[in-house]
Amino acid sequence: MLKAHNVSPEQLVIEVVETCTFWREPAILYTLSRLRNIGVEIAIDDFPCWEESEGLIDWLRTEPVGIKTLKFDRSLVREVCDNKESAEPREFMRYLAFAHERDMRVIAEGVEDEHDAITMELCGVDALQGFGIGKPKPAHLAFHSNCMNEPLRFSMETREKRERIAPSS
Repeated sequence: MLKAHNVSPEQLVIEVVETCTFWREPAILYTLSRLRNIGVEIAIDDFPCWEESEGLIDWLRTEPVGIKTLKFDRSLVREVCDNKESAEPREFMRYLAFAHERDMRVIAEGVEDEHDAITMELCGVDALQGFGIGKPKPAHLAFHSNCMNEPLRFSMETREKRERIAPSS
């Protein structure tokens, strides 16, 4: 199917929704492993699903599938961005450290404005996703424009605000 649409496996990311408890299903793990072996990236979307997160974390400690990306759910990102008392709630930072210790990329979902972007950057996430970054668009426009993998650009005023929050060393 990839060849039929002239897409290389490295261009494809399969997002598995965490709530499906896929790590308990041998057939799903087999399929994910085969996809990974041909170069498709596997990401876990909507992390964490509170009921199943610890089971998934236990599985990720030894998983053979090669999960490369955790997409932090909007609700987790909101806890950090809306928290006025602490810029780095413990649970968020624990999950972030866990992912980075395993060389996983972390994407913060639900980034709605400049404050969210700066907060997530200060926390150390690897990428941002949300209406504050860009509105959803038809795939044909995304693939034929220069918006793919373009870095988020901040105004000089934003950089100055960021420096006041966390001065450079």
